Amino acid sequence: MGVFTGPNSPSPGTDFEAKSDRMGLPNRSSNPSPASAGDMYFNTSDNKAKFYNGSEWVALGSTPGATGGTIINVTGYKIHVFTEPGVFIAEGIPSCDVLVVGGGGGGGIVGNRNGGGGGAGGFRLLSNFTVNDGSYGVVVGQGARAPVYNWGSAGGCGSDSIFSTITATGGGGGAGGTNYPDNGSDGTPGGSGGGAQRSGYAGEGNSPPTSPPQGNDGASGGVAGGGGGAGGAAPGTAGGVGAPVTWLPPSYGTPGPQPGRYFAGGGGIGGGGAGGGGSPGGGNSKDGDVNTGGGGSDGGGSNQVGGAGGPGIVAIRYSV
Repeated sequence: MGVFTGPNSPSPGTDFEAKSDRMGLPNRSSNPSPASAGDMYFNTSDNKAKFYNGSEWVALGSTPGATGGTIINVTGYKIHVFTEPGVFIAEGIPSCDVLVVGGGGGGGIVGNRNGGGGGAGGFRLLSNFTVNDGSYGVVVGQGARAPVYNWGSAGGCGSDSIFSTITATGGGGGAGGTNYPDNGSDGTPGGSGGGAQRSGYAGEGNSPPTSPPQGNDGASGGVAGGGGGAGGAAPGTAGGVGAPVTWLPPSYGTPGPQPGRYFAGGGGIGGGGAGGGGSPGGGNSKDGDVNTGGGGSDGGGSNQVGGAGGPGIVAIRYSV
């Protein structure tokens, strides 16, 4: 007896015919709606048999997969880590967790006075982000340094990191150290803002705004302010703390006050924020840590160039 599925009045070549040696599936060019768990059909647009799992249509026999970046296998998951620009090609991945961190801002160049610390790159951490089959260009932001030829100038701003519709803005540069004690200079806005020098204004974080915020303000007042971090504004001369990610291995990020690996810490002369923020030592500046988006420290001594911001990172995790 023939086995068949579909409506009561089949249209041969379009829906199905009863078969004596196989099952025929209805043919459609797009996903039918409404659908119930267990429904099946053959998609004539991509030539794949599909079934409805109760929430979405999935190609029969397909397993989640993707290429691009450094691939890490963790129990039940795959993680793709990009530390440089690349392409992420997805297939059969309905949703994923995504980390995007922008490049850190550079610390200010010191004249006779300390400059501000660089702000951390913007920090974007999303869960259940929808990914369609296809190719996605990945941009990994670079850290910035102040121009070496202009003593007392502000640090540069880091560049943006981008995946799909998610952008993490580069960190703001720290203020330059002026040669006059009563003059202050400003930090620069960014994912997290750069620190100010003396009476200058701190750079604003979360610029441009995202929800939830991608970063915090630098500090102002005093000798020189630290750069803001993803987890908090700069508390003074130290950089603001970064923010944790619990699903990345210890080869990425830095330790922090809570479990997980920290990213996007601000730079400062009084200590770098957890998450890769630079802190000068022995009169020398310090760069933000590689692929953390941490801000660079100020010059660390008279007529010293500020530290460069740390490059950013993009990471994508999905269930297998």
